[in-house]
Amino acid sequence: MFVVERTVKLEKGFIDIHKEKMNEYSPIFKSPGFVKREVLISTTNKEFDLIKTLVYFNDKKAYYVWEGSSEHIKMHKEKKENPVKPVGVISVERNYYEHFITNMHE
Repeated sequence: MFVVERTVKLEKGFIDIHKEKMNEYSPIFKSPGFVKREVLISTTNKEFDLIKTLVYFNDKKAYYVWEGSSEHIKMHKEKKENPVKPVGVISVERNYYEHFITNMHE
């Protein structure tokens, strides 16, 4: 599997707005090779909150299919045409991983 990790650092007080957005439907859910999306939230830091999204694809090729899809391109085109930084966002970091191993409780 291929995993895309996106970490959004937020100012305190904006987590609920972003949680609502994460509950909305995304066209990625129908993309061939999409496996699942996990959203993790951390509010333990006193200065900021974090939302970490892990998106799993069957393989790197499936990710590139999504990245080149008309739906994905349309989403980024709309952001370029309206380049307003989402409210409360301090920074966004993206990383890519090849899944190596999953160990589960026996």
